[in-house]
Amino acid sequence: MMSKDSKFDWDLTENMASSTATEPFRFVHVSKSVYQRRGQQNCMIQIHDVSSSIMIDYLQTEKELYEIINATVSHEMRNPINSMVYQNENILFVLNQVVAMLS
Repeated sequence: MMSKDSKFDWDLTENMASSTATEPFRFVHVSKSVYQRRGQQNCMIQIHDVSSSIMIDYLQTEKELYEIINATVSHEMRNPINSMVYQNENILFVLNQVVAMLS
């Protein structure tokens, strides 16, 4: 039987493999549960590696940021380029009309 008062959760960042700098840090979720069994109070600690889900969240956020940057830069670059193209077309049109009038 598990007591609600005795259960708590917390998150830790911990290097699970070794303390060398070559090993990546791992994200773990640690939960502790205290329960009664056969008249004895027992403690159970569970450690779950949640590194992959944190990495997925990080990559999704990074992808969204790149999409926003790409949309903004594309829009800001497209407008001036279109403006220059239309200005060049107008200059060509006026130049052709002037040449036609002088001929």
